[in-house]
Amino acid sequence: MAAESHQDVGSDVTSIHEAPEAKVATPPSEIVKQYESQGQWTLHRLASPYDFLCFQCNKRKKAEPVAICKG
Repeated sequence: MAAESHQDVGSDVTSIHEAPEAKVATPPSEIVKQYESQGQWTLHRLASPYDFLCFQCNKRKKAEPVAICKG
């Protein structure tokens, strides 16, 4: 049988119950208009096009309107 090594787990305790610190995002350019929320989504129109990665097609895109999900 192979010898098992045991590490002292108690010395490196990271609580899984601690909530991660919330980060406040700053818009990439001035928000010109904010539209009424639709469910969890809010549409914002920026002053200049913003380069972003689309989570649906995984491609780089540029747009002035940006939808942001709450939560």
